[in-house]
Amino acid sequence: ALPWPNFDHLALLPSLRTLLLRNCPWLSASALLQLPRGAPGLTHLDLSGCSGLTDESLQGLAGLAKLEVLQLNNCG
Repeated sequence: ALPWPNFDHLALLPSLRTLLLRNCPWLSASALLQLPRGAPGLTHLDLSGCSGLTDESLQGLAGLAKLEVLQLNNCG
């Protein structure tokens, strides 16, 4: 699990294309809302096993215009 409560550090990674956040039950809607701003070029996102995901948290991903692959196995 990642030691940070949010993704403020992603502003330093604008070229990030793939992000694996498997099995992160603490993942919040506010953290996911930061992804489009911090990682606009993200094409692959794996949230498999993230049991805390809600409709609200997933709505924040709509801003990832280049997202091609979203994995949500074993969520919810």
